[in-house]
Amino acid sequence: FEPALEPRDSVPRGDACVRPVAKCPLFTVEQINLGAGKSAQLPPQTMHILGVISGSVTLDSGGEKPTLQAGEFALVPASVATQVKADTDASFLRADTT
Repeated sequence: FEPALEPRDSVPRGDACVRPVAKCPLFTVEQINLGAGKSAQLPPQTMHILGVISGSVTLDSGGEKPTLQAGEFALVPASVATQVKADTDASFLRADTT
């Protein structure tokens, strides 16, 4: 089983530019691009896997604020409201269950 790739068109979403990568009944993957100092709120009530492609981002969930560099990943539990802030121009993948 391999989901088809989505069109390469990006759409603005708040401060972010979002490009769908893959979508199937089990999960969705998006590429999210943020300019330095910009942020994006992760959709609530769903688990997220983030993988930074380029740049650096900080995850803010009201407690610790871990920073992820290109090549690093994070699992964000569904119970944690999280905002992703770009420390530099950044691009990351976000996967979640649909």
